[in-house]
Amino acid sequence: MQNRDVFTLLDGLNAVGNLTGVKFVYAVARTRQRLERAAATLKEAVSPLEAFETYDRARQDLCQENAAKDEQGRPAQARGPAGIHWVIEPERQEAFDAATVALMAEHREAIAGRDQQLADYEKLLDEESDVDLYLVRKEDLPEAINAGQLIKIIAMVHDEDEEPRKAPTLKLAGKRGRKAKKKRG
Repeated sequence: MQNRDVFTLLDGLNAVGNLTGVKFVYAVARTRQRLERAAATLKEAVSPLEAFETYDRARQDLCQENAAKDEQGRPAQARGPAGIHWVIEPERQEAFDAATVALMAEHREAIAGRDQQLADYEKLLDEESDVDLYLVRKEDLPEAINAGQLIKIIAMVHDEDEEPRKAPTLKLAGKRGRKAKKKRG
């Protein structure tokens, strides 16, 4: 399992949070604790650095200053193919473009640093992880679980009919957890 799977599995654990069964609930709770720590570490790794945040605030201010105003006098925004964007006054577009280029030149190191940070984060997401999942036996799954829920948590399900397997793990910043224990029936 890769680091990027942390968020999918956490989402899956949230989706099964209302299901019952002592062994199942215990496995969900133990795995959720481990994954929440991993998710926090991953989120920290992608948090913008202060220099980039300074640039981004200046960029937002520049957009707001040059944006058309809506009926309430607030800077106007519109939804486009790339998401929500500021609506720049047509007569200010040329000056806005020039100011944007100058702002980017002033903060090129911060922008380059952010680009590198995002590239490093993508590599981190593709790495094998070392968070040990607490496995649950197939027999201990609640009868109320549906296919959509099961698909999201399948990484933590141990099937006695399958060859024994090591629990998937998630690697994060060199931290190592305890190995997951498989219960034998």
